[in-house]
Amino acid sequence: MSPAAAEWPTHVEELSRKLNEQLERYTKAHTDGRISDREFYLLVNLMWDLTSGLVFESDSRTLEMVHAALRVTLKGQKKHG
Repeated sequence: MSPAAAEWPTHVEELSRKLNEQLERYTKAHTDGRISDREFYLLVNLMWDLTSGLVFESDSRTLEMVHAALRVTLKGQKKHG
């Protein structure tokens, strides 16, 4: 491997970076009220399905925590809605 190629990010690093960018983007959209809890839940679920086992484990765990929190929120809305 050439020295220049050794400096390039790995597939895992690049996919994790892109995942975190999108998670930040959708979190802001949700916080700003541009997407609903349900839409955010579906996006997080899709991101996890697409990246599980392909990104850093810490990034998968972050998605799992956000997913779990949204699931609780949506269950609460069902009970009161």
